[in-house]
Amino acid sequence: MKALVICDDDNLIVKLTSILERNGYECIIYHWLLKALDNVEEIAPHLVIINGKDYPRHWKTFVQYTSCVQYSSSIEKTAPKVILIIDKDFSLDEKKKAQILGINGLFPSECSDKDFESVLKIVNPGLIKKEIKQTNHDDDEKIVVSKASFIFSNPHHNNFVTGKVLSYANNNLEFLQDNVNQIKDVVVGDKFLTCSLRYNDNVKAVTAIVEKVPDNISEPLVLKIEG
Repeated sequence: MKALVICDDDNLIVKLTSILERNGYECIIYHWLLKALDNVEEIAPHLVIINGKDYPRHWKTFVQYTSCVQYSSSIEKTAPKVILIIDKDFSLDEKKKAQILGINGLFPSECSDKDFESVLKIVNPGLIKKEIKQTNHDDDEKIVVSKASFIFSNPHHNNFVTGKVLSYANNNLEFLQDNVNQIKDVVVGDKFLTCSLRYNDNVKAVTAIVEKVPDNISEPLVLKIEG
């Protein structure tokens, strides 16, 4: 698999490429986004990682282009998955634009290597296989999902929360967290703006609103998915 890393921060490049190579990616690095855009069809990456801080305007152009490009040299001829690296100044309005443009994952630059690997597993179905069980809800039209994963950043401490999806129907998601302590400060009505959801091999950045918090370690977090 090929990963195209577009970044002008050498320290961040070292961090990203180390994790990517550990997860089986061949990394191609560009410091200039427009040059990468010129060559993206030839490179035909499976994954693109862009540092949004370095290219606050041009990342949108790149994403719009790659969302419809078909690689002449690629057997699959599918658009690459895109992860956008963001910082604390990345606004709510920009996050909404990223969702509309189809960004597959948002990742705060200050988060840990482990968190980035978790995002990679959500974006790339080949790195993780999770089955969800169906639950019966009266009068609900069930969306059957063979593979689903979800990850979000807790806004109270900006750490990523991992776990498994128990059910997903009518934009309602039941999520059983790996560590209940990661969500002990979460309350009903909280809005998670840095989330990635994968279902039926589709991956996108979404917003999640807390509708119910678990009373004990065995109960799931119930979220309303938007975007």
